[in-house]
Amino acid sequence: MCSPKGYSVSTTSKHWSDTITNSNASPIRLTRLVSESLELLSPRIEATGADIRVDVESISIIGDRSRLQEIFLNLLENSLKFCRSEAAPTVVVSAACHDEVVLCSISRR
Repeated sequence: MCSPKGYSVSTTSKHWSDTITNSNASPIRLTRLVSESLELLSPRIEATGADIRVDVESISIIGDRSRLQEIFLNLLENSLKFCRSEAAPTVVVSAACHDEVVLCSISRR
């Protein structure tokens, strides 16, 4: 199991670290968390015509599920919200474990 020490968005670092020190911490499968987050945002994804690409390794981490989902939802919503209206965005969601550190990335192209 990897520890979520790495992340590509520094503004979430406090929220991310809170998820592993919170008393609600439990094992979480990142693939499932990402899938559920995308499902919750499916109306918005369809409305923007976004192309969502997911490259998430089968990783389990310990954290507060609701806080982590809040972070993923916020980053995904921002990637859909702040784009030119005339072009459908491509959003890439990735997560990989490198030397016991999880690196998550949500980027828009």
